[in-house]
Amino acid sequence: ISEGASERASLVEHINGAIASSFDELASMGFTNLATLDIEQRRFRQADEVLDRSLPFAIERDINVCIATQTGVRSRLKFFRGRWQAALEDARSVIDTNGAPVALFWPHLVVGVLGMRRGEFNGGIDCASSLAESLDEPLLHLALLTALAEEAWLTGTADARLGHAQVVLADYATRPGLEWSLGELAAWLDRAGMPFDHATPVAEPFRAELDGRYREAAAWWRKSGAPFDEAMALLRSDDADDQAAAVETLDAMGATATADRARRELRRRGITSLPSRPRVATLSNPAGLTNRQLEVARLVARGLTNAELAQQLYISAKTADHHVSAVLGKLGLPTRRDVMRRAAEFGLD
Repeated sequence: ISEGASERASLVEHINGAIASSFDELASMGFTNLATLDIEQRRFRQADEVLDRSLPFAIERDINVCIATQTGVRSRLKFFRGRWQAALEDARSVIDTNGAPVALFWPHLVVGVLGMRRGEFNGGIDCASSLAESLDEPLLHLALLTALAEEAWLTGTADARLGHAQVVLADYATRPGLEWSLGELAAWLDRAGMPFDHATPVAEPFRAELDGRYREAAAWWRKSGAPFDEAMALLRSDDADDQAAAVETLDAMGATATADRARRELRRRGITSLPSRPRVATLSNPAGLTNRQLEVARLVARGLTNAELAQQLYISAKTADHHVSAVLGKLGLPTRRDVMRRAAEFGLD
């Protein structure tokens, strides 16, 4: 059973009761909380289903605060799933309407973190910082510290606001329901070489990474559909194929600053056989796939297995598996069959 299952079931029951009693605003607020809970605990498909139902519900009833809040929450969902352009579209639509502070935090953070990963520091994180301080919510506070820890890893310089991260982790560790946010913060502190309590209770994929089980963590993220998190876990592996796959995924996602930082880190560790930065032309296709990933995608669309892919491209079966995973994540498709079915749509036929 997924963690939070009983709380989720209770919330769904309350939402359905509110709808039955025509308490539309109450139901819409419940949908917001439900989507937030699903995203926080990385139940992405369920979150998609909730938002597919809840946003039309709010729009039909003109519940503007819920429209803005749920659109902002959806930007976080798309952010996690690697659908970054769509995430930015949602985020900017909320920011442009200058909605309530509670609706603006995730959009500003998404804009700020995605900009950072692309080497564009745009002030989004500072805007999110001001909102987190005014709203005083643990999830927001932890998410902000996580962004600052990622920035410390990326730039090699720690923001002064990270100075109390250890205290925050210790304080929030005693509160239930924060294992995912605590884990994300702990993972970035660990990557940045900053101290924290390794006994902090964190969700499973973060625990796997913190314990050095990097492939296990990456497999969890791959199954859930979070390509950036998968790449960051693989980056810490000692396997050269894993490291190359991680860098290639970051390049394909457009995380140029993150990929460059990863290359520097791997070279420092003595790794020299790494993918070159992709040419601008490789990013011009609709899905943002690299040339190699386009090759893989076209072969998948033709129905080739991983073993056949490996043989045709002169790569290992494991590398072929990593490429296929990256392709599925970038295309936003769950299975190889979906690639075959939608080959023409993606220009793979």
